Amino acid sequence: METKKFFSDIPITDMIRVTSLANPTTENVAKALPGRPAQEIAAISALLHGRMAEFEAALEADSATVIGAAAAPTEPLGGDPTAPIAPTEPLTTNPVEAHTELPQPEDIPQTMDAEKRETPEPSEAVEAAEAGGNDWDLQVAAVVAERRRKHRTVNKSDFIRNLELDMLAPYAWGASDEPVGELHVVLVEGEPKKAFLYWEPVEIPDKPVVMYRVIGADTEQARSPENGTTMVVTKGTAFEEPLDPLAGMRHYMVWAYAGKTVADIFDAQPVLVGEQALALPPMDFSIAETGGIVTGTWTPLKGHSNVAVFVRQRGSEEPLDSPIHQLRVGVDARSFSYTVPVRGATYEFQVFPEITFGGHTMRGEGSHIETRTISADIEAVELLSVFPMSKQGKDVIILNWIAPPTGEVKIYLTQSEPAPDLIGKAVDSVYIHDDDALGSTEWIATIESEPGEEVHRELIWPAGWSQVFCVPVNVVGEQSLVGHYQAVNRVENITEYSLVQRVDSQLITFDWPDGAQLVEVACRQGDAKELIEEDYRRQGGIRLHLNPFGDEVTLTPKSIYAGLTTKANPTVINYPGLKTYAYKIDRTEADKNYAVLWVWRVGTEDRHPPQFMLTHNPERFPLYPRDGQPVELAEIQENEFGRPGQWMLPSTLPGSQAEARAQGACWAANTQGLTSGYLRLFIRSDDWDAENPGSRIVIDDETIVDLKIN
Repeated sequence: METKKFFSDIPITDMIRVTSLANPTTENVAKALPGRPAQEIAAISALLHGRMAEFEAALEADSATVIGAAAAPTEPLGGDPTAPIAPTEPLTTNPVEAHTELPQPEDIPQTMDAEKRETPEPSEAVEAAEAGGNDWDLQVAAVVAERRRKHRTVNKSDFIRNLELDMLAPYAWGASDEPVGELHVVLVEGEPKKAFLYWEPVEIPDKPVVMYRVIGADTEQARSPENGTTMVVTKGTAFEEPLDPLAGMRHYMVWAYAGKTVADIFDAQPVLVGEQALALPPMDFSIAETGGIVTGTWTPLKGHSNVAVFVRQRGSEEPLDSPIHQLRVGVDARSFSYTVPVRGATYEFQVFPEITFGGHTMRGEGSHIETRTISADIEAVELLSVFPMSKQGKDVIILNWIAPPTGEVKIYLTQSEPAPDLIGKAVDSVYIHDDDALGSTEWIATIESEPGEEVHRELIWPAGWSQVFCVPVNVVGEQSLVGHYQAVNRVENITEYSLVQRVDSQLITFDWPDGAQLVEVACRQGDAKELIEEDYRRQGGIRLHLNPFGDEVTLTPKSIYAGLTTKANPTVINYPGLKTYAYKIDRTEADKNYAVLWVWRVGTEDRHPPQFMLTHNPERFPLYPRDGQPVELAEIQENEFGRPGQWMLPSTLPGSQAEARAQGACWAANTQGLTSGYLRLFIRSDDWDAENPGSRIVIDDETIVDLKIN
């Protein structure tokens, strides 16, 4: 049976099942192709495993026709096999080792399991085929065929050496110069570089015997097997040749000679299997850089019509050979000159040869990639101004600086100062990340700015921070330079306070405000003073001697850093003053039933005095008005007693004891029956000033002994 008929007789859905098998054993192929003859199953299994001898043998058992090769030629190729005939032109430039393996690209699966994972499941392909998805069928078949093709080898035993090329029929120009297949050319890296060629077998009806003639040339040739150099004549479908390092391009053609027998081949007109050009990169590609200008040079090779130069900054998402990275200016046949936009950054450079082939420009294999970090003078960034402010209810930091000539500016906001040895000198950026202050915070990248431009930025004040260090860092390539930082402070206001009245002083307490190093205390009269937190806590507050007639205290939290003072909003405390009253109790020897009570205001006359109560406690000194029993009091005027009562109701009080005695302003206290205990004068509790509690006090200017009843 014929090969073409053999394969065409198998439905496309069955072919997809077979080519998608992970392990195409005879058993698995039989399951995929139920009802097919056993010899066909064996032949297909052998073919899928690459065992060509078994494949041919399996078909020969069912037919005398040899598929894809001469089974038993009627006469020897090239004449008498015992009489070697030298070819009229070289068949190869260098001997090719038998069974040379095709180098495998990294993206090509190396195992059947990996191949299976990347190939659509047979069920999916079959369903698509049965649904009429011809495009899907063809794509699956093409993928499978390509994967099989990549594992092709060069077999030296396929080479036909004893052949005189001039014995072949002269080529009839233009008779058959349209390709019937496709030639693939792969550049194999190494020393030397090699070109690997492979193609699909040509199947011509009624002409099972086929040989292939491989043509090579350093320039483009007209389509003819007689142009260029015959590299090899082979029964196989692969060839490899070492490349001349001075060649800039290679033009390859593969021609097929087919017939019913070997003898028929000599009279047959060849058929163009395919042609392909290979463009090789220039030699000696290198770059140099000075002052941000990169120059590149290379040695162009024969066949190059142009050299394309590509450059990208490291980190670009676009491929290096993307059109957006191609240099359009500063490029000639042997060199280029390029001024980088950002100094200190790392750039990649690559050149590609261009040749003219088939009337079109064709780009070839790229050179090795040159990588270069561009030099740059790194300069420190100086903060012109840094100050906090409140905008729309949010605290922000306003910064200004001049953009440096090179690099990127990063502003770090930290809670502590960076290490002193980092300031003012260029270091590897890794040291920035290792710093206790800079490495533990986020930086804020600046906007794009031109060198020398004044940059203005507003940064949000970090939540919960009372002090912020603003650190400018210039980053050029892999180096960083930390400039001189500035600190800004945020001092919280005093929101809650307490004023406690003592006998002759006042005590003000509050929660020490965040961010405050000290609090300025200023009274309406007198000099202001500053109190640090340590003294405040040691004293238990702020102790003052305010004007008893009324005063005003202003508290202003402050913070000072590097000679700059930051203040919170002042807190003003109004002090209404303090009316101080004193008294004296005199016991009379003449009458033990009463004592004389003298009362006065300390310092000045009081025309609106409060009411008083005299309290007796038989055991101890009274501590408050109801801490004992009230003692009746009666005003004495001109040696006459007024109406007695529990409350002393003076209309006015003198400003001293002497004035009280001179005016005779005294009261009689009924001590009848009081043989022991203590006496003490209090302001009537319900007569206190509700708006200013504690603004009136009575002091005991005599010893407790004087107030004791014997």
